[in-house]
Parts: sequence; C-alpha cells; structure tokens
Amino acid sequence: MFNEYSLSVVVPVYNSSQFLFDSLNCLKKQLINNVEFIIVNDGSLDDSERVILNFIKGDSRFRYISKLKNSGYGDTCNLGISSSKGDYVAIFEPDDLIPQEFYKDLLEAAQSSQADIVKYNGIFKVDAYKSVRLFKMTNFPEGVFEKNDYPRFWRTHPAIVNGIYRKSFLTKNNIRFVTGAGASYQDAQFSVSLYYADPMILIVNDCKYQYRQHSNQSVALLSSETLNAVFDNWIEFFEKYADNAKKHEYWFANIQMYRQFISLNKRFILDENKMNIFYLKHVRKTGLPKLKYLRWFCFGYLDIVKYYWFLIAGIASVGVKK
Repeated sequence: MFNEYSLSVVVPVYNSSQFLFDSLNCLKKQLINNVEFIIVNDGSLDDSERVILNFIKGDSRFRYISKLKNSGYGDTCNLGISSSKGDYVAIFEPDDLIPQEFYKDLLEAAQSSQADIVKYNGIFKVDAYKSVRLFKMTNFPEGVFEKNDYPRFWRTHPAIVNGIYRKSFLTKNNIRFVTGAGASYQDAQFSVSLYYADPMILIVNDCKYQYRQHSNQSVALLSSETLNAVFDNWIEFFEKYADNAKKHEYWFANIQMYRQFISLNKRFILDENKMNIFYLKHVRKTGLPKLKYLRWFCFGYLDIVKYYWFLIAGIASVGVKK
C-alpha cells in the first residue's frame, strides 16, 4: 500500500498566534512538493485560528484540524499523526524556525538509506539575545546504525522536532505520545519508546532547527503539579516498557528521565521522596548504572559524579526517613 505523500508534518497549536505567521511561513517555503502540513488547533483561546485560516488559504499542502476543546499536547500530536497520509511524519512546533531545505534534506537521506528515523545533529536554542547549539554529538557516527550499536545509539538526543519518523514503524510498534497532564514534556519518553522498538537510525551531521525560547512557552509556565504529573507518566512508562528491559536499556530510559528533571526542576520542587523511593526500587533490581553507560551518554566526569550522588543520596534519604 502506497501513501499519498512522502512526508506529513504535524503542527500542534495552542495559543500561538504571536509566532504562527513566521513559523508557518517556514513551512510554506520548504523545497518539497509531495508533503502535507497538518495543523491541529488544540482549542486555542487566542487569535490562532484566524492566523491559520488566512495563511493557508490557496495552498493545498496545508490541512487544518480544529479541536473544540483543549486536550493537551500529546493528544494533539497523536491526532495529527493518525490523520497523516505520509510515508514519514514529523512534528514542528508553531513558534520555531527552519530553513527551506530542512525537510528536503531529511527526506532524501531517509529514502536513500531506508532508515526508520533520520535526525539532524542537535538543535539551536534561540532567544532575543543569542543562539546556542544544543545536543551536538561528538565523534560523529556515519551511516545507518541500530540499537545493537550501543555507544552510537545512546548518544542520540530525545529531541523529536529535528527529525522524521517512518509512520509504518510507529504504527507497527504502537508508539504514541503520552496524553494528559505533563504530556508537553514527554518528547524524551516518546524517543525512548522509539528506541526500544529497534529502529534503524541515521544522523545527518548538520544542525538546522531553531527552537525559539520565550516567556509564553509551556516550560516557562510549568507548575509543580504538572512536574509531578510528568514524573507519574514516567512511572507508568517504566511499568509498561523498562521493567522488562535489559539493564543497559533500563538505564538508558532512567538517565533520560534524570536529564529531563535536572532541566525542569530548576524552577520547581518535585515530590523528592516519591522519586527517591522509585530509584531505590530500581537500584535494588538492577544495581547502579555502569560507568560506561554514562560515558555513552557523553557525560563529563563531573556530571557522572553528580548523577551517582543524586542516586546514592536520594536512596540513603529514604532509609533515614524509614
């Protein structure tokens, strides 16, 4: 069965009118014809719908889906992907920027390699003052690689917006975004689910996605209630996938979770006792992660010391409270 398009790009929108025009204009300029851009409006309360409808008028590559009620980022992405008709799918945030060759280069690499996942090497974080490259891989692996090539595999970063994904691979393995509270912060969990399904991966050694950071973003508006919902989502994930994984696969997911909370927890306090009990349970089961796992993640030695301290101190605190 042949799909109607080579690529489907899903744009989840919620109250993004301030940035939508520039972002949609990036899509309109893409140097690719056999593509559909699926804009899913998650019940926006601002002027997003007007901006969208005015912009896409006359361009058959754009398709608009309007949800009457807000149901969250994960549900919105899932709806867009399930509605897509492309061989590959991608997620594009409605406030970010990409150059005109962005999807053309990814798709050509995917078609020539037959990889399930094709990603650029990192993203740029852009604000009003500077642009910083994040998640750049060193000692770059060339060519397609798979899960069994562990050092290369673990170094791929969980950012989802800088890549494309074979839709049949997602469908076959029932890979979907987490829904409900905290779903906006679960691209790491989505990526771990991808990797557990044994994909063929290709990294394009370039960086082209511009993640625009501003005060209206969900991360900036994160509450400690939502942060705890993110953690609850991770617990559910481990019960579904990681509890049956091999040790190195378990620690891959565990370290991704740790990285996410180090980033998010700069502003808010998680229920640390709940997290420490969680780690105690899993360390009892698998032992502490091997040093080589952390090195595969490109952890520096100071980061490794911090991570081991995080585990040991947290577990010890549970024992003291008991």
